[in-house]
Amino acid sequence: MLNVFCGMGRMVKDPELKQTNSGTEYVRFTLAIQRDFNRDQTDFLDCIAWRQTATTICNYVHKGDRITVNGSVSTNMSGEGDNKRKYTEITVNNIGFVETKGQQKEEPAEVIEPPEVVTGTDDVTGTLPFDLMGNY
Repeated sequence: MLNVFCGMGRMVKDPELKQTNSGTEYVRFTLAIQRDFNRDQTDFLDCIAWRQTATTICNYVHKGDRITVNGSVSTNMSGEGDNKRKYTEITVNNIGFVETKGQQKEEPAEVIEPPEVVTGTDDVTGTLPFDLMGNY
């Protein structure tokens, strides 16, 4: 079976590194992801990252930063008895840095025009400027 999630969104708040009772580091965070077909609609996806990935997120990612997330989708239950609740979260394997919140307000990079295309003939004689046999 294939269970792969790949998405890009903005961090809802600054991540906070935590530890389990056994000392394993983790971070829970929420990504705001706009839908392609309706830019007015945003999904908020809960994510969890473990160990070094969690440390990296807490050290380098902040509220409003845009990141990519690769991982898997898991569905879990919480609560007991009549208070059981089903929830879905993304278990993060990798992240990518796309844009910090400050970068989105910068001016776009200057567009550099490509150089003029040079034709393959000599303007004076109308012949190629090189020998086809590789002799120059």
